[in-house]
Amino acid sequence: ASEQFIERRNELGLVNRTAVLISVLADLENLSRGRAFVGSATSWMSRLVWLAAIGEQAVIPPFFLVDQPFNTLWFTVLKK
Repeated sequence: ASEQFIERRNELGLVNRTAVLISVLADLENLSRGRAFVGSATSWMSRLVWLAAIGEQAVIPPFFLVDQPFNTLWFTVLKK
């Protein structure tokens, strides 16, 4: 299954980077207009979409992170 990951396909030269960038930008534009946000704190794309939504709408939309509490969105918790 790992051979299907985009990172592996990119190493093999099988990824059209222009198409990927256009797709990411289109997703970002569309998702930034959402009325609510459900995402992952560990995903940089989720973080970017959430910040774009705040910038686009000038308010913090209702949100839910499926994997982390909000306070770990930007900070790493140090374990003793």
